Amino acid sequence: MIPIVKRARFHPTGFTLFLAALSVLAVVLVLAREITYGVGLHWDAINYIAVSRNLLEEGGFVNYNGSPYTWWPPLYPLSLAIVGLGVFDPLDVAGPLNAIVFGLTVFVVGRYLRRRLISRFLAVWAASAVALGPLVELASTAMSGPLFILLVIMALIQTDKFLIESKTYSSLLWAAIFSALAWQTRYIGIAVPVLVGLFLLFQSGASLLQRTKTITVFSLVVAIPMGLWLLRNYLTIGKFTGSQRPIYYSFLEILHDISNGFWYYAHFVLALPRYLLLPLLALIAIALILAGYSFIKNQWKRPFLAVWLPFCIFSGFALVYLVSLVAAMATGYTWSGVQGRFLAPLYIPLLIAAVFALDRFFSYEQKRKMLGDAGRFLIRWVMRMIRGGGGRASTRPC
Repeated sequence: MIPIVKRARFHPTGFTLFLAALSVLAVVLVLAREITYGVGLHWDAINYIAVSRNLLEEGGFVNYNGSPYTWWPPLYPLSLAIVGLGVFDPLDVAGPLNAIVFGLTVFVVGRYLRRRLISRFLAVWAASAVALGPLVELASTAMSGPLFILLVIMALIQTDKFLIESKTYSSLLWAAIFSALAWQTRYIGIAVPVLVGLFLLFQSGASLLQRTKTITVFSLVVAIPMGLWLLRNYLTIGKFTGSQRPIYYSFLEILHDISNGFWYYAHFVLALPRYLLLPLLALIAIALILAGYSFIKNQWKRPFLAVWLPFCIFSGFALVYLVSLVAAMATGYTWSGVQGRFLAPLYIPLLIAAVFALDRFFSYEQKRKMLGDAGRFLIRWVMRMIRGGGGRASTRPC
């Protein structure tokens, strides 16, 4: 008699159901912004759609005016063409695609935080801050930002998994694939493989031979697709990244625009007044510096990695991306100043780093109680700011 093997049934937890509902809500919020006038468009978006249409008509990667498409990497217009299946126009595909990508981002971030945080409340609040935050506006436009953000988050999560569970080389491969795809979405996506490469270089408990192997595999997966694309550009127009005319900005102009962007996101999430912007930026800068110092000093110690690795990865990406953005601006490789969408990829990594720091602080203070009444007052104040800011932010127009 052949035994009957019963398949294990999937029993979603309450948090998973909440997260699924929150992700669906995020999709609905994006689509709701497109009901009246459709997906948001401006020059970049129009060109993406034109390139996708040319791909479907077998015209290749060609801009709206017939010139070779070299200003940006190929993944986003290619995605519009593939998702449309040759049946739907890329203009009709862009809105639903970015809405679904945004919903997936909410779900991925929430699942990751629930696994890595001690506080369930912080996981719920952070996922809600993503779903109801300022990224809804970006997701309602036909731009590459939502796809880029999802790929960045997936690459960083897989990097965290590989460094914690060093025997799971599938995580290394996925980290490399997502890093390559992020770079194929936006040129500034080079910040992802640079950061991951640094963590692989300083991998805890790995021999020199092991580090060489992992970095070699990672580099090949990441570099080959971009190398082929840049070679295609060079053979087409004689340049690697397009022929746009450089526009130069002073360092002070760049910092001013970046601080304005940070204030918008901070006010959106925490309802902070503008006079608290400089202290907030100072705290962020100190946290990034301490994260780098702590990782360099303690990266050989396994307990440190288990506790603080996510904070180091996500805050480290924020630092590398910010440096890359400033360098791109200073060398004239962007137009119209520091646009808000340029800072959008920092929103989720900094949010994740912040909730990890709060989670570790709350856990440490509850066990040690070193700060006494001052610690309890600080915890209550932070929780009040989180609850109050989150509620106000969700009602603000995007």
